[in-house]
Amino acid sequence: MSSRLTVAALTGSALALLLAGCATAPAGQSKAASPRVSAVAAQPVKPVGPPAGSRAEAYQFARRMLSAVILPAGARRLSPRRQPAFLRTFAGHVVQAGPWISPFRLYRVPMPMAAVIAFVQGHLPAVEGNQSWGKMLGGSPTGSEADAPTTAEYVDAQARRVPSGIDLGELQYAVVPGHGGTSVLQVNAQVVWYPPRPAAEDFSAATFRAVKLSGQAAHDRTVTRTFTSRQLVARVVSLLDELRVSTTPATTCGLLADGTGSPALELLPASAGRQPVTAEFADCPGYLIYLGGKAEPPLQPQFPRDRLSAFITRLLGLPR
Repeated sequence: MSSRLTVAALTGSALALLLAGCATAPAGQSKAASPRVSAVAAQPVKPVGPPAGSRAEAYQFARRMLSAVILPAGARRLSPRRQPAFLRTFAGHVVQAGPWISPFRLYRVPMPMAAVIAFVQGHLPAVEGNQSWGKMLGGSPTGSEADAPTTAEYVDAQARRVPSGIDLGELQYAVVPGHGGTSVLQVNAQVVWYPPRPAAEDFSAATFRAVKLSGQAAHDRTVTRTFTSRQLVARVVSLLDELRVSTTPATTCGLLADGTGSPALELLPASAGRQPVTAEFADCPGYLIYLGGKAEPPLQPQFPRDRLSAFITRLLGLPR
């Protein structure tokens, strides 16, 4: 993005001074920021995290993965219109919240299902890394129901390296029994790419006049404080800015929310022409981002360390 949220560093001693005098000023009073702090707060920063990908780039990578698939002797490609009904639900069984595609190719193989799976496991492309395999019973992958009839068997293999802007590339093989001792093999190339970062990041820290923080203390007590220090606002903005765009499911869990649905963090605009930016802490882990109430792509910290959560916890004096 051309302009992003702003970075400003705080030392431990500087934070202590801010905590002593950065709460909301009385009505009619304002706090003047030094020229140095104002200059830092208005400075755009270098993008953090992976760049955004695109559907076109994802399809290009998916075609490369499908072209690298090694097939058993005698395998014959089938029209997608001959796809078995059970395999229609197979694409994308690895759930992702980010944008993804899963193009596939279909083959008839002149060998039984077990032999096809054994061949696939022994002939995965050299570019593939982590693997998983099992049986699909009743429409979902599982290996725990040994006595149930086998509907299909599958092998998944993730790419060791993916292009810039791509989060995940995975080949998904699924085999079902065919007629006369043959099998039908479906190979999906699932690719997940990073969405653009939130539009909320088109603002500098100088765009905001204050930050409102809320969290859950002991005995379900809500703690809410508003801070107007330019340097502290810039620090909160910088911690949001260093988060990565999330492509995993984000479900609000209320760890830093006040339990009544109000946001954990709200950046209040300095002018009427701007909209507030809110961030709610969610599990997975991640943050749900809203610009004026409109949902933006969620962000996630570099697990297991969440510097934004730790900073808010410290500001509000919440238990760690």
